[in-house]
This record gives sequence, C-alpha cells and structure tokens, in this order.
Amino acid sequence: MAPRVEPPSNMRSPTASKKRMKKFRDVVSPLDPADARSGVHSSEFRGMYNLAMLSGVLYVFTTLFTNLLTRKDPADLKLLLSVFYSTHLLEVFATFACQALYAYTALIPVYMAGTDKFSNRLLINIVHHTLQSLLFFFTIVCIVWRDWNLIHAVSAFIEGLVLLMKMHSYIRTKLEISRTEQKPPSPDIKDYTMYLLIPSLVYEPKFPRTDRIRWGYIVEKAFSAIMGISMLYIIVTTHVIPRLEDSGTVNPALSIVSLLLPFLGCYLLTWFIIFECICNGFAEVTYLADRDFYAV
Repeated sequence: MAPRVEPPSNMRSPTASKKRMKKFRDVVSPLDPADARSGVHSSEFRGMYNLAMLSGVLYVFTTLFTNLLTRKDPADLKLLLSVFYSTHLLEVFATFACQALYAYTALIPVYMAGTDKFSNRLLINIVHHTLQSLLFFFTIVCIVWRDWNLIHAVSAFIEGLVLLMKMHSYIRTKLEISRTEQKPPSPDIKDYTMYLLIPSLVYEPKFPRTDRIRWGYIVEKAFSAIMGISMLYIIVTTHVIPRLEDSGTVNPALSIVSLLLPFLGCYLLTWFIIFECICNGFAEVTYLADRDFYAV
C-alpha cells in the first residue's frame, strides 16, 4: 500500500482544519452510575462495577473503625492539618485567583486579530505564546519561592496548566473560525468566562447544553467525591507514607513492591475523582451536555 501523502500546511483547506476539531455532542460518561443513559447500566459487567464501589465504601468504614478501636483515632490527621490548617492554603487560593484573572489575557490576541494595526499573524503568535509562557513561568516561580508542600504545589501547577491549555484552545479556535468565515473575531467576556468554568480543554462557540440542573445528581457526585477523597487519604496515610518513611531502613526492592498496589489505587482514585466526580459535577452546574471526558 502506498504511503498517504499529507498536503503541505499552506495547502490545507479550512474544511480539513474543521474536521480536525473536536465534535461536541449530547453524551453521558460511560461510567456514570448517576445517569440512567450511561453504558454502565447496560453493561454485562455492571455487577463488577457495583462491587468495586461497595468494596471502596467498606474499605473506608472498616479502616476508620479499626483505627478508632486500636489507636483511639480514626485516621492520621497530620497530612490533613498540614494542607488545610496552614497559611499556605490562603496563598494557594490567592494564586488560583491570580491565575484565573490572568487567563483573561487570552482575549488580547483575539482582539488584536480584529484590528487593522495589530492583525499581523506573526505579532499575534508572539503575543499569544508570550502570555502563555508568562503564566507558566510565574506559576513555577511562585511554587519554588513560597516552598509549598507537595499537595499545594501540585494543585497550583495543575490549575496553571489547565488555564494555559484553555487559553491556547480559545485563541486558536477563535482565529481559525475567523479565517474560515472571513470575518474579524470578536472577544466575548461572558462567553470566555463560561468556557473557563466548563470542564473542557477544547473551546467550542456553542457547546451542547442541558435544560436544567439535577440537584440530586450534584449531591450524588459530591458524596462520591467525598468517599473517593477519603479512600485516597486513607491509602496515602496508611500504606504510602509509612512505607516511604521506612524506605531508608528496609530493602529497596521490598519498598518498591509494597508500594505498587497503593500507587495503583491512588492512580485509579485520582482518575475517578477528577473525571467522574469533579468534571461531571461542573458539567452539570454549567449545563454542559457532553460528558465524554475520555475522548481524544
């Protein structure tokens, strides 16, 4: 079979560029037990899914009950106190606010493209990537300068990375639509604000929307998030931190092997909390109908 020859970049039509854009549609998450349309309700393995959820809940309650009887304390609260009862938490929230406000600079290149004096493509690209680089640079500087703990540092870094990707998608999509429709782009603060709240890294001028907020759905997602975070906290404080503290006195191979299963559990729980709880919750609040967060 002869190799497919891609057309040169300057020969690609707007139609080809349009085909590469993500297509949003009204679809639910395939693993969302709170929505009757989800594939998990019709899957042959829904019993295994329910068993996994039940096992997680039982693990949380049995661990807390065991710790309460043996140590008179349901859980090790040192990590929790270091995260929430710290002046660094206020600094992290202030950083979140500064990052969110700075993200509105994405409107500048879009505005420039609609003017006669600053519509040069090279100038717009320079401003675009400079603004993104400054967000990334100052986020790293703030993390290093304030010497936050791991959770605070990772939270600020992820927030900066998400906003950086949202800025990039908004600017490139707006400019692409402008070139396709042969008309200057118009930055819309309200539209951009809604996009920042929507759990999607890809901008779309018209997202598929729902007609109402299901508050029972929000409660169920909040409960799932609390249980997921509780289970993640118990795994970290019971199985990860003690192994890391003893890693200097035991065989390295034993330390690695004993951490494999806890790390796998942390990975799966992080994925569940972010995509199944937080993203679905924000999608419900912002009326976003496309819940296919695993699509490429």
